[in-house]
Amino acid sequence: MQFFPPVTVEELRRLSDEEVVLRINANIVPSPFFSMPDFVSAQFYMAELDRREKKRADQERDEIEAKRWRTDLKYERWIVFLIILEVIVAAVLTLWADHRQSKSSEKELAALQSMQQVLSHLEESSAATAGTLTALQETSKQMNEAVQKELAFSYEVSLNVKFDITSDQIIITNEGRTRVSLWGSKVGKSGIVMQKGPRTLTPGVPYLVTGHEVTTGLSGIVPKGGFPPVPFVMFIKNERGEEFVARYEFAQMTMMGPMQIQPIMLSITPFEWSKKR
Repeated sequence: MQFFPPVTVEELRRLSDEEVVLRINANIVPSPFFSMPDFVSAQFYMAELDRREKKRADQERDEIEAKRWRTDLKYERWIVFLIILEVIVAAVLTLWADHRQSKSSEKELAALQSMQQVLSHLEESSAATAGTLTALQETSKQMNEAVQKELAFSYEVSLNVKFDITSDQIIITNEGRTRVSLWGSKVGKSGIVMQKGPRTLTPGVPYLVTGHEVTTGLSGIVPKGGFPPVPFVMFIKNERGEEFVARYEFAQMTMMGPMQIQPIMLSITPFEWSKKR
């Protein structure tokens, strides 16, 4: 374990994400010289990573909402301007028609016809304005769908699973953009083990699960056709509370020489596992 001196709040905030992750790994993963992990220090740096990730996610959402608000405000201003312009033009034309009407009775009829034309044009213009409003609503709907797709991508579950033969441990790393929580798992033929509380998987920070069943299922006398893969299932929730089931298999890649165990991802699918318990 690499030793890091204590840091002040200002020094902690100046550390990059890579430096914080390095300190977390140094406190979690034992080394030949330090056999006991320092989980308290690791939890301290993991909390700092969580705070930074939440701050970045909040800033990203605020930027998307501000952009959509500015676009809506721009369209609304243009619509108000067009309506005011229509009212002014109608008023001017009405005054002009009244002035001509005062000259003679013959011109009254012409003024009346002119006003009818103006009203007809105003009706057509109002219909065009209604069409503009409809187009604005469609644009806002499309923008909202784009925002929802962007948010869905931010909360997508992506996990990297490896197996450490030397320690008989499964190493799980969150490769998504936001945190996920691990609620339970199932290794090999053993039963489902549900946690009393969720285990938070911060992006880029490894989490360890005991994997004795993997080495047990892939060692001993080699059966005909080789060892069958050992299944590994995880029960996951993202930050939105959406539930997923991640399915993997561990397979032995070599029959001779040192054992090599390769994880194979089968699927990560949405599934409301909490209602099936």
